Amino acid sequence: MPVLMMLRRFSPAISVIAALLLVLLGPDWPERKTDLRCGDDLEVRRSFQDMDACAREMDQGCACMARQSWIAPTWYVILVPGVLIASLLMRSRGVGRATGIAFGVAAFAAFLLPWPIMLMYFAGLPIPAFFQNVVFVWPQRVFFVLYIGGERGGPLLPWRWAYLFPVGFWLVAAFAFGLVARRVKSMLVLFPLATTFVVAVVVLAGRIVPMLGYRIRIELP
Repeated sequence: MPVLMMLRRFSPAISVIAALLLVLLGPDWPERKTDLRCGDDLEVRRSFQDMDACAREMDQGCACMARQSWIAPTWYVILVPGVLIASLLMRSRGVGRATGIAFGVAAFAAFLLPWPIMLMYFAGLPIPAFFQNVVFVWPQRVFFVLYIGGERGGPLLPWRWAYLFPVGFWLVAAFAFGLVARRVKSMLVLFPLATTFVVAVVVLAGRIVPMLGYRIRIELP
């Protein structure tokens, strides 16, 4: 019992340190190797060893596409948040449960929901405009990258941290939701509440970000 009580007492500090170590020692996300692709066929115009260098060369009709693997998203979207949410569950089951569900809804909307529609897209099947938004626009609005305003404005943060920013943002937002919804025990109520919360935060962020002089860049194929 004393050991368990000690673990519960120090679990927040231990989990924060563990999460920071996982971030510092984790893989690059996005990877450094980046292709500048332009035109309707996304032909590679030039390759860069650094995403920031590619972003400075990007103009209208072009996009910087980093080489991606499943390891980095899994590491930063599942493993690192999982450590922090597990610690919350040890301290308060209600807060941890609501936080985990809210963050899970945001992660699902950004990374898993688009896949069935994406497979239809690659198969050449016609996709209504609403579902095209689900695939290409919605994930970028949920896990958004902030850019400095102006036509030639680049990303607000270095690319090493640009993808981690929305993860941290949603962890904080989900924690706030967890504090408010900690007494809700029914999953039938908690899931709709969390979904409504995520949608409301996305809409609110879309309105507030331009007021601060920044923009959320949406890249379309």
